[in-house]
Amino acid sequence: MKRIKYIAINLLLLSLGACTSFDDINTNPDTPNTVTPAMLATPLIINIESPIDDKHFVHDNFVSKQLLWGGGVEDYVYNYFGRIDFSKYASLTNARKMVELADKDEKNAYEGLALFIKSYHLFSYTMKVGDIPYSQILEGENNNLKPVFDTQEQVLAGILTDLATSAELFSNASDFAGDPVFKGDVNKWLKTVNAFRLKILMALSSKEKVGNINVKETFAALYKQGHLLESNADNFCKIFSDKANQKYPFHYTVSKQANYGIVSSVMVDFLKELKDYRLFYYAEPAKSKIDEGVNPDAWEAYIGIDPSKTFTYVGTQYTAGEYSGLNRRYSELPACEPYIFVGYAEQNFILAEAAIRGWIQSDASSFYSKGIEAAMLFTGDNTSGNDVYNHGRLITDEYIQSYLGQSSVKLSGNQEHQISQVIQQKYLASFMQLPWAAYYDYRRTGYPKLPINPESNLNSEKDKIPVRWMYPQTEYDFNTENVEAAVGRQYNGEDAVNSKMWILK
Repeated sequence: MKRIKYIAINLLLLSLGACTSFDDINTNPDTPNTVTPAMLATPLIINIESPIDDKHFVHDNFVSKQLLWGGGVEDYVYNYFGRIDFSKYASLTNARKMVELADKDEKNAYEGLALFIKSYHLFSYTMKVGDIPYSQILEGENNNLKPVFDTQEQVLAGILTDLATSAELFSNASDFAGDPVFKGDVNKWLKTVNAFRLKILMALSSKEKVGNINVKETFAALYKQGHLLESNADNFCKIFSDKANQKYPFHYTVSKQANYGIVSSVMVDFLKELKDYRLFYYAEPAKSKIDEGVNPDAWEAYIGIDPSKTFTYVGTQYTAGEYSGLNRRYSELPACEPYIFVGYAEQNFILAEAAIRGWIQSDASSFYSKGIEAAMLFTGDNTSGNDVYNHGRLITDEYIQSYLGQSSVKLSGNQEHQISQVIQQKYLASFMQLPWAAYYDYRRTGYPKLPINPESNLNSEKDKIPVRWMYPQTEYDFNTENVEAAVGRQYNGEDAVNSKMWILK
């Protein structure tokens, strides 16, 4: 009987095999079984614009001394820099596959996107460590698993060339699918690419040339050409919502860390000095002041803590409520505000600095004012009108104009002073925004002046904030010869956080 049963099963399998395959049987007809460029584009873009949750979200604010932490000693607050990772390199293979899969009529858009994604990640890496793999990074399929490290100058010249190509491709492309940010609008991508190019060129302000590219002339030509961000609606940013996995990183359902955030005296003092209403949107009044009967809309209700103080002092102030924490909107509003990576306000500040430096023949004050206005409107427009989140100090058009009219805000003095004013306003606008931008500006210009305390500084050079990170341990483990060559070429063989990379010399 068992033999007859086995024969019947075999006959059934043979009959199935005559008209179909096991692959066909196991394929769900309701799901796609081939990869499209749009399917690859979506995670690639999300991979760029998804900030990390919890306190990692504000690591750059720690380094730039906009925030400090009441929950314990945080390395970045006290200037301890470790090793980075190169994990974003893995995504570049999918970016190339995205282009390979694209049809002829959509090739330009996806290739432009791939070059932007590549440039964004590699710019981040080179700004952190210096020389990085560039020319050989996509040769893994050819069994080159140990790419050489190109010099930082070669990398930056290559990135600028890639972005110029990206802009040209987007200029001649049709809208594409798979884009969760701009819905495939190639015109908005073109503006983002060009704004990012300006950002990189300004990062090179101490250099005349990078490779064969003249920094000032290229900046001026790009500005004259146009196709730049025109308003906050063009910001390349992450937009949050009340949906699962789309909430703001500090929302109370995502993180329990926001209550440890302390707005620094650097931020609070700047905002108070300029009578800047963003103080009431960024921070909460100190509990100790509210207990004394001070109103939440009073400037004296806000207390910043010196970010260079030892944690013993910070912890005491935190316990006593003698500090201003993060505004409740960061933890209570699931959408809170978008997180900007390349922004319109930032672009205006870059153009203002360029005008001050004489790179472009234009009115620096106009760009400077537009940058402040855009930054303030962004904060006001993306915050609920509830007094709980603005403490009764609404940012209105009338307020912005009165703010811009203050002598303490208007550009004044010599070139260096005006640059310091522009960087200060970029600094205020970058609060909880523009990852690492404030630190890179500080590293490049020395502005704003940040407090450093040898007693709390974990850097080996007690009077400095580090200027770089160390290379990933995985490079030493699996690409030893090339990483050691890069360290020897740049830093006399010592992978140290106080050694200056090419862009800083």
